[in-house]
Amino acid sequence: MSFRQRGIQGQSDAWARLYDKREKEAVQVSDPKDTLRKMYEKLVTPQLAKRGAHVPLPFEEAAPKEDGNGTEHDKKAKKQKKLKKDKKKAKEKKKKKKKKKTKAVVISSSSSEGSGSSTSSSSSSTASESRAKKKKKRKQTMKLWRR
Repeated sequence: MSFRQRGIQGQSDAWARLYDKREKEAVQVSDPKDTLRKMYEKLVTPQLAKRGAHVPLPFEEAAPKEDGNGTEHDKKAKKQKKLKKDKKKAKEKKKKKKKKKTKAVVISSSSSEGSGSSTSSSSSSTASESRAKKKKKRKQTMKLWRR
């Protein structure tokens, strides 16, 4: 954008030519990557260093392989990683379910020994039993405090 377009009025042709010349020089950058790197090092790197972070420039990161075999290999590796991750999650879910079942069996077996009720009512009976135990403990602690 020239200075004449910005609204600077009353300048001579010599000034207009000088402004046009400077604008053309400013648009042309000899090495854009180097310029960007210098700007990044001067402005961004110190701020990141204060926070203890390092973020590389986009063109400094490893470029993806351009040959067809490399990209297919990367896709296969990603799929394998995803499958491994899914299998691991499934294993963890199975372990959690198994733990819950064993806990439920232990709770239901201990409550069914005394009451002889079904599993659905055993959970409610265990809850009432635990409430009764808590109430008994509170009474005992209150007795100790009164002495």
